[in-house]
Amino acid sequence: MRGWMMAMLVGLLPLAGLAQPGPPAAPPTAPAAAPAPEATTQPPARQPSPAQQAQQERMTSCNAEAASRAVPADGRRAFMRECLAGRLPPATAPAAAPAAAPSQQDRMRRCNADAGTRELTGEPRRVFMRECLSGGATPTANRGGVASAATTYSTEGAARTACAEDAVVWGNGDTRVFHLQGSRFYGKTQNGAYLCRGAAEMAGYRAAR
Repeated sequence: MRGWMMAMLVGLLPLAGLAQPGPPAAPPTAPAAAPAPEATTQPPARQPSPAQQAQQERMTSCNAEAASRAVPADGRRAFMRECLAGRLPPATAPAAAPAAAPSQQDRMRRCNADAGTRELTGEPRRVFMRECLSGGATPTANRGGVASAATTYSTEGAARTACAEDAVVWGNGDTRVFHLQGSRFYGKTQNGAYLCRGAAEMAGYRAAR
């Protein structure tokens, strides 16, 4: 009996050893971190050559010149081509602004001063002022070089308009002689012009004999 029990105990010992807890399992290890990428260095920017720098400066200068000259779009390409080649087209001079026409006050002031210089009074001054303000008359100079009140006209029509009811004559500035309409020398002598008869007589002209 005792021998049988001992045999059972011996048989159960391996099973008892299997039931005992083993050592604790090791905790899982974290995955290794990926290696940091190596820093890459950018190659230095390529510096333009002296020739390229000069070309860039010329391009900037030509663009500014084209803008200052207001080159139209259809002619800008040709302008830039000539400018970049060193053959800059000459600048076109701006058209001169037309002279402003004198105002009526300026004309009146000038005619009054001119009449005062000629010492005109009365009817000669009135005739002179009328013709001076019309802007179509030219003072006639006598032999002494002093301008008179008589004014000349290049056409007979202009003289008729200015003379109104006064007769139109053809006066010779050298001889101070005037010729009436219908005479053979009317409108034909050298250094002559159309005048109003009244103004011509006041200026020292005499009728031809």
